[in-house]
Amino acid sequence: DWRIKAAKENLFYKDILKCIACKSCDYICTASRAFGNIYASKYGIGAINIVRDYIHNGIEAAVKDGLFLCTGCENCTNWCPVGVDLAEIVKT
Repeated sequence: DWRIKAAKENLFYKDILKCIACKSCDYICTASRAFGNIYASKYGIGAINIVRDYIHNGIEAAVKDGLFLCTGCENCTNWCPVGVDLAEIVKT
């Protein structure tokens, strides 16, 4: 289970669990707006799913899904309705 792996690796799992899958992080993302839906993984749409993909499948999968396209603008964090600090999670 990805939750157990995240807890063991201390990967901001409490923040990830707060995600309500509203896709605000995708809609407001500078990179996603510039290049289309870049943050899509088998776990859904939105930058939070890059983190889930990393937990399940490792850094290679997260990079393939667009991890390094993040510009660091922090729009995702500022617009998240439940307060997930996605910008900080991606930086880590």
